[in-house]
Amino acid sequence: MNYLLQQAALAYIKKSNPTGSEVHINAPLTDISTAYIQDEKAYVANSIFPSVPSAKQSNTFFTYNKGDLYRVLAEKRAPGSESAGGEYNLGTDTFNCDVWAFHKDVADQTRDNEDEPLDSDSDATQFVTQILLIRREVEFFSNYFTTSLWSADVTPSVLWDAANSNPITDIEEQISNLISGTGMMKEDFTLSMGYDVWSVIKNHPEVIARITNTTSKNPTLEIFAAQLEIKQVVVGQAVKNSAVKGAADDIGFIATEKSCLLTYAPEKGSKMKPSAGYIFKWTGHVGAGSAGSVITKLRAPLLKSDRIEGEMSFDMKLVASDCGIFFDGVIS
Repeated sequence: MNYLLQQAALAYIKKSNPTGSEVHINAPLTDISTAYIQDEKAYVANSIFPSVPSAKQSNTFFTYNKGDLYRVLAEKRAPGSESAGGEYNLGTDTFNCDVWAFHKDVADQTRDNEDEPLDSDSDATQFVTQILLIRREVEFFSNYFTTSLWSADVTPSVLWDAANSNPITDIEEQISNLISGTGMMKEDFTLSMGYDVWSVIKNHPEVIARITNTTSKNPTLEIFAAQLEIKQVVVGQAVKNSAVKGAADDIGFIATEKSCLLTYAPEKGSKMKPSAGYIFKWTGHVGAGSAGSVITKLRAPLLKSDRIEGEMSFDMKLVASDCGIFFDGVIS
């Protein structure tokens, strides 16, 4: 029985980890790495919905009735009379942070045989972190870049990659609609999109014409946001491989929709302000940091390996659908 377990462990190591020859490189070029680790700035979900830390995995939060807050209720007060009064209704909603997990095993033989600049533990940590970030990004774009979810679904009468289109005019019209529908300031609006849409916008004649008086030769996200007078424009540039292991790679943007999402959200969670959504993060989970994530190093004696395991606990929650407008199919 022990022999069978030993053979299974060896087979697992060979399947899951690089072999000694793959990490032992003679005279390695210390300034070159072929690892495809994406910059965390490529992931945008965390910058669209504000993060709300929670000591508990699930909890309840309050919601306010928008109509009650915007009625014209103040009245003139006659001498010796009571002031006009009123109430607003409170509601509640709940969240529950799922725990997502992934690990990478580092065999003792692999670590013992590696040359600089390879660092199996550090590389495994980056790998595990990237896999978890990809999951969070996929969850956001799959669930919130869609129709029949927000206050309105709009499609430009002329698509933005066509002649005579007016993307800025179209966007400003919906900014006005979002202001009038919520009463929120556009300085806290975010316009999010995939890279395909951004590549059309930044090269559009209407957009380029508006930067002729700036110091920049090309539109940047910051310049475009300033043109619209909103907080930020974010572009999802993270990629994923849709192919299963062993099949030909199918790598492409996670944000593949030819669409945009205009949302209102405060900088952080607020009791008296709405938000299109929140990302609740379970920071009370053992060892979790401010992002609700934790990396653990575990010993796997049977495998003669260390396991680098990552967990990320969050719940992306749509809170106020009227704080978002979805541009459905802005390019062909």
